[in-house]
Amino acid sequence: MEFKLKLLNILKKDKFFKNIIAKKSIRSTLMIQFLILISLIVIFFEIFLIFTIKNYYYSSATGILESQAKYSTSLYKTHLANSSLSSVILNDKEAFYKDVYSQVQILNNSGQVLLDSVDGNNIGKVLSSTDVLNALSGKDDSLIYKNNLTKINEIAISIPLTNGNEQLGVARFIISMKNIDNMITQRYLVFFLFGFFVLAMSICISILMSKKIISPIQKLTNVALKIADGRLNEKADENGDYEIAKLGMTMNLMSENLIKKEQLKKDFISSVSHELRTPLTVIKGWAFTLQSEAKDNKLLKDGLVIIEKESDRLGNMVNELLDFSEISSGRMLMNKELLDLTELALFINKQLMPKSTAKEIDMIINYDENKHVMVMADRDRIKQVLINILDNALKFTSNGGVILTDIKTEKDIAVIEVIDNGCGISKEEINLVTDKFYKGSNSNSHTGLGLSICEEIVKAHNGNLIIKSVLSKGTVVRIELPLEKEEVISEV
Repeated sequence: MEFKLKLLNILKKDKFFKNIIAKKSIRSTLMIQFLILISLIVIFFEIFLIFTIKNYYYSSATGILESQAKYSTSLYKTHLANSSLSSVILNDKEAFYKDVYSQVQILNNSGQVLLDSVDGNNIGKVLSSTDVLNALSGKDDSLIYKNNLTKINEIAISIPLTNGNEQLGVARFIISMKNIDNMITQRYLVFFLFGFFVLAMSICISILMSKKIISPIQKLTNVALKIADGRLNEKADENGDYEIAKLGMTMNLMSENLIKKEQLKKDFISSVSHELRTPLTVIKGWAFTLQSEAKDNKLLKDGLVIIEKESDRLGNMVNELLDFSEISSGRMLMNKELLDLTELALFINKQLMPKSTAKEIDMIINYDENKHVMVMADRDRIKQVLINILDNALKFTSNGGVILTDIKTEKDIAVIEVIDNGCGISKEEINLVTDKFYKGSNSNSHTGLGLSICEEIVKAHNGNLIIKSVLSKGTVVRIELPLEKEEVISEV
């Protein structure tokens, strides 16, 4: 019972964490770890592609522009070296940008713009960018920057202009990267879409993988829960991977051993119960007989009364054990007949009246005098159920309390509700009170079989036994039985 109590607590916690995304389970752990791994690979791959493709396109554009610039400056050095830079700009400036698809600027040795093939407003300005400064010192240099007016990236190549003997100025070639940046952006979009596609595929694959791995474990878990619930004939699947198959075989071996031990227990209980019944009957009979001979000996008479009462108590225990044995082995027979539940409840209420009067407990029956609640049931077994439930209510209801028996019909169901304002049952124990041999913390039950037997009897009548309780407030025991068909027709 302690195992099942712990198991129920675990299941409650599992239901609580079920609403949390990061549920602690093997399946979620596998999925999360797989997704993290794939996500990191995709992110690093995307970053690598972003830097690589941008560097590739920019390097290619810089190389092409540098080739054009060197070609133009070599023409000047070859054909126009004998002319001054000023006269070349006045007469042969097309030589610098005739076959060049870029903006061309010619600067003197002071960095002042003498020619601009695109923007004449730059003429006369002195430039001090790093590429210009390096070119003025005799070194070829390039610069990637963002135009302050257009906000577009541009590449500038600055090359010294010489006549073979001395440096006359700087030739600066500029190209806009607008089209290239648009092309790079399109590539980025393709890469990002590809990355999302990979992540989506990874999610699908991780779900399938985790399901394939976890599904056999979940099946074994379900089998284990059924075995823990007492369904020992459940068998685990012994197919699959070696570890899972071995675990399934171990569980089946465990269930077979439990079945054997359970059968030994049932046989022992049945045998002992039958063996106890005869001597108990003899003891009770002699105790009752000798009471008439002990009228003058009060001590002896009291002792015989005690023996008789304890024999009755032991007899009830034996009867419960026998009922349990019959239920467990499937030998319990039902002699069903047409039964009026109202009439039976009134009879039992009178039968228990002395006990309720002794504790000053009001036993009230609520029923419709004009309607008979008829069911097809075994009179003795239903009587056993009602007596057991009412007797429990009397035990756990304090002096001066109230016990209400409500008899009614709901659609095609006959309902008996026994409601008391006794000590109640805790939330931890409410699901265990109908388990075999379970004795609650407030129980003075002899065997712990009473409610378990009641539940089995009600189930044998295709009914339900439902128990609801609040600690220190009271308990409601609801019995549901199928109405006899003629009663249903009369109700309609």
